[in-house]
Amino acid sequence: MKAVEISKEALSLNTVLRRFKQWRGKRVGSERIPENLWRAAIDLTHENPISRVSRELRLDYYELKDRVNGEHKSKSSKAASPFVELKMDDSEPVKKNAAAIEIEDGRGMRVKIALPQAGVSALLEWASRLWESEQS
Repeated sequence: MKAVEISKEALSLNTVLRRFKQWRGKRVGSERIPENLWRAAIDLTHENPISRVSRELRLDYYELKDRVNGEHKSKSSKAASPFVELKMDDSEPVKKNAAAIEIEDGRGMRVKIALPQAGVSALLEWASRLWESEQS
């Protein structure tokens, strides 16, 4: 019987692939990939092409490429981004039946808007304009 030689790179890729499969089997809903798995995938790109790592681990090629190049902004770096609060006139209390909406994009950007005197349709129109300007 021939001895099969397995390269260190293949072994590492198989190990990380197994970790991804375990995580995918246990995750709830659309839970984001943990940073430790992203780091493992990035480490694999030192010995393997990004295209192979992304294909084998079923990752988005461009997101992995951004992370390898240090262009990905994690949630911890988003925490440092500026927060804008719009103050309302304190003389008028917010009503319990205020129109409110919370929206989140695939990158984790979240906006919550509550306006006491706006109808839901006006609120949705305002939110869609905000979202369109953010996407462009």
